Amino acid sequence: RLNGYPSDYMKREFASGGFDLAIFFSAIRQYNEPVILLKKAARELRAGGRVFVRIRVRPSTAAVTRLLNRIPHADKVLPKASELLARVPGVSSWLALPDADALVEEAGEVFKVERVERYHVLAPLVGWLSASKPGTVGNLAAKALPAVLKADTALLKSKAAKPLASYLAFYGSKELQLGKTFRL
Repeated sequence: RLNGYPSDYMKREFASGGFDLAIFFSAIRQYNEPVILLKKAARELRAGGRVFVRIRVRPSTAAVTRLLNRIPHADKVLPKASELLARVPGVSSWLALPDADALVEEAGEVFKVERVERYHVLAPLVGWLSASKPGTVGNLAAKALPAVLKADTALLKSKAAKPLASYLAFYGSKELQLGKTFRL
């Protein structure tokens, strides 16, 4: 039996251990602290229950940060540049996305993460252009989208390109909680 609850998950209360599966398809991005939502899901899943999460993430910035830190006096310039960039609407919304690596690490504290998939680099941008820009730009983007999807797939086969992915999906399970000591 499948029950769907299309509402604000954090405002609903369900019985502990009442679900076999929790699916969050782009939903946890709405919350400032995704790990709180994952802990709630773990409480409401039965032991051995499964979780699936798909979310848009900020690609890893670790490599860029390492490169920028090689610049002389970067420690003085970068904070000011970051402050200015954060004021740009598109950049500020991008910076607000959860960091992919940190999210998987936090999820690993709540669930046994069994599989992590990273996908899409340029396809979401090209898809957005095809849907939101009428005329020549939209038509060109729509025609380019199949090729961009293939390029994304080929690019993400490379381990070095994985941190560039803009979407993350992970699958996990709630462990059986065996061997834990409880205080009464």
